[in-house]
Amino acid sequence: MIDKALLETDQVPLEKREELLYEILKYLRDLPLDKRSVVVAGIYDLETNQLYAASSREVPSTSEYGMWNHAEFEAMKLAFENGVDPSKSIVITSLSPCVVESNRRPHDACASMLLEAGFSKIHTGHIDIRQATLEEYREMGLNITVTENQQLARICVALDRFFDPDRADRKKGESKQGYIDEVLSGIPEGV
Repeated sequence: MIDKALLETDQVPLEKREELLYEILKYLRDLPLDKRSVVVAGIYDLETNQLYAASSREVPSTSEYGMWNHAEFEAMKLAFENGVDPSKSIVITSLSPCVVESNRRPHDACASMLLEAGFSKIHTGHIDIRQATLEEYREMGLNITVTENQQLARICVALDRFFDPDRADRKKGESKQGYIDEVLSGIPEGV
């Protein structure tokens, strides 16, 4: 339970942020295989103590590479459907929000969408430096923090590595679901 005084100071204890990151990773692990992605996000409502989690979701497309709603977009939809006030919430992500425009998603960059919707507090498992540095995220107006839990950080980095076509540990014939299963099997029991 979050103390109501924290709503006024915009401070969520690190222990709580880490617990929420752990919860979204467990959420991803427990999703049916066909609903999983390598990125997961959640929006935690500080007033109701509810976590709205989602993974990226493939949407119909004529593109040969596919089209994806990002996890932050899906989590925002859930949060708004449930009346979450962005100023009284924190976004939790396995990977920092995208900044760069892309033709592989039908919506704006997640960092822009979050800011426009009023979400400014983010706790992430890993900064995607292909998108922005921690300093650049902060210059955009995002109050972003990164996990200090080494086990959770390793899992988030490993999930992100799926996107690296040159990673040395890529196995011949490796499936996305097999890779995700292997990575998520490392989730500790509790944080």
